[in-house]
Amino acid sequence: MPRETFEIISRPERFIAGEPVTITFRYIAGDEGLTVGSKLKLGLPSAGWGEPLVNHKRHWEIDPADARKWLHYRRLNTTFDIESATGAFLEPYARHEQRPGDKRCIQRWWITFEVIGADLAPGDTVTITYGDTTWGETGCSVQPVVEPKGDFSLFVQPPDYAAPGEEGIREVPGSPVWVAVEAGPAARALLRLPTVSAAGDAPQPRVYPMDRCCNPAQGDAPTIRPRIEVLGDVLRPTADAPGITLETQPSIEQNDPREFIFWGDMHGKTSFSGDGLAPIDDYLGYARDVAGADFTCVTDHSGCNRESWITTQEKAVEYTRDGEFVALKGFEFSWTHGHRNVYFDNHEIEDVWPGERLVLELAPDGTRPFFEYLRGRKHELVSIPHHTLVWTDWDIYDQELEPICEIYSMWGCSERPIGAGNPLWDKSCIPGGGAQAALARGYRIGFTAASDSHSGFPGRQHPDLYGFCFSYKSGLAAIRAPELTAKALIDAVKARNCYGTTGARIYVEFAVNGARMGSELPGEMLHEPRTITGRVVGTAPVARIDIVRNNEDWQTLLPDRDDASFELTDEEPIAAGSYYYLRAWQTDGEMAWASPVWVG
Repeated sequence: MPRETFEIISRPERFIAGEPVTITFRYIAGDEGLTVGSKLKLGLPSAGWGEPLVNHKRHWEIDPADARKWLHYRRLNTTFDIESATGAFLEPYARHEQRPGDKRCIQRWWITFEVIGADLAPGDTVTITYGDTTWGETGCSVQPVVEPKGDFSLFVQPPDYAAPGEEGIREVPGSPVWVAVEAGPAARALLRLPTVSAAGDAPQPRVYPMDRCCNPAQGDAPTIRPRIEVLGDVLRPTADAPGITLETQPSIEQNDPREFIFWGDMHGKTSFSGDGLAPIDDYLGYARDVAGADFTCVTDHSGCNRESWITTQEKAVEYTRDGEFVALKGFEFSWTHGHRNVYFDNHEIEDVWPGERLVLELAPDGTRPFFEYLRGRKHELVSIPHHTLVWTDWDIYDQELEPICEIYSMWGCSERPIGAGNPLWDKSCIPGGGAQAALARGYRIGFTAASDSHSGFPGRQHPDLYGFCFSYKSGLAAIRAPELTAKALIDAVKARNCYGTTGARIYVEFAVNGARMGSELPGEMLHEPRTITGRVVGTAPVARIDIVRNNEDWQTLLPDRDDASFELTDEEPIAAGSYYYLRAWQTDGEMAWASPVWVG
């Protein structure tokens, strides 16, 4: 009798991140065959692999039960052939699901084939081609994230299988098939200068090469000799590097600067979290050595457990060199009322695991334990809500403890709902969610941006796609501080002296009557003319600048140049608690949001 088997019968020699591939799998039914209603479930290693586009039935045909009548105007890159002694056929669909038996919050692509028409007989063969080029496609893309060990898996689900967690679904012999995803050769390079530099310092550009998907490049490093172009007070690194895409940034020369702009991504997971991929050293090393960040933070869920929390704190100490690179100490707190990250201004290693205090429900005494935990340590920490369009209940918020929110990440932009003009969001929006909803309530909340990387690549300028909800590339936080230390960074966040971008190192100034972003002006300004000033120096031409007043686009400028300054006057009386903030758009789609300034 035939043995049930699963195997890959055709594949590339190597899987290079982001490259198109064609892979052919074969399943042979065992001595019991498969009954009608059974399902073959082929799992790809992650949600980052190219979407499987399967056949679709033409339901308006005279005989809609005939599965051989397929649509031919839908894109198709995943096909199957069946050799059956009984005339059995398959009906496919593809969607994100978790691996059977995997309790982690990690979803991947699953291609499901339901047996229809007749049972699969013993020895019947199903051949599946993922990345089929027959129908005009170039193949399916390998996930953009380097991973040393990922699996293609095949399961059989019986017709009476009801829900994950129940007995019955089984893995086919030969599954899983393990593969490695490797980085490609250098194809991109980041050219970095301090965003603010002292006149006469002559800073030297730093070069960070990477592959096309922003992984650490494989092979010999390219020869890139950077130079600096000067236009007025703006320095820009550039280089002659054939075949390499350069990402550059402006540096603003100032006489005796008292405040600098530091860039980092302080939101991401390591393998300590159930849904994280990379070891903590890989995470911190990527931020410092590949992304060229000034600071970062590991924010594993609730510190995960006592052992990992201690390790996380120790690693923050190990990687921090004040003035060069800061690994902040922190953790994420996730609750049904919203997700927050907590950041400390010091590197003291504590034995107490914070997890026991992380509850947002009301306690019998009317307090919320999480806020009480924060309040007892408010001199040394800050909390930042994130994904506020999908998670946050603004009824449960503390202004004193949460001065800013994360306005952009790999999830997208949480400024406002899609219908209000948000081009960087592809999910549902919780009623009353988003940064503008918080501002409308009178909350005085500033802005930052990050990634929420689960693959271990903080600051990555390419979408991870590793999780089903990560549609965008990493954002970056820009913190204005006098020095690069944990204390100075957190003090600046508490003062809302910060802004966020979609990842480009855009220079932003914004002030009302001379008061910088994050400030509060006295009430006598409500009925006097207010002068709004700013400057945006882009990494590409600045296409548009919106000055937002009380959540309405009050003024829109269309500068279409790299360096755009403005001065506007608002003579209209405004209500107490009114606010202004800046939203900037570049011609390449990059964006920035400056923290608001409040009046009264």
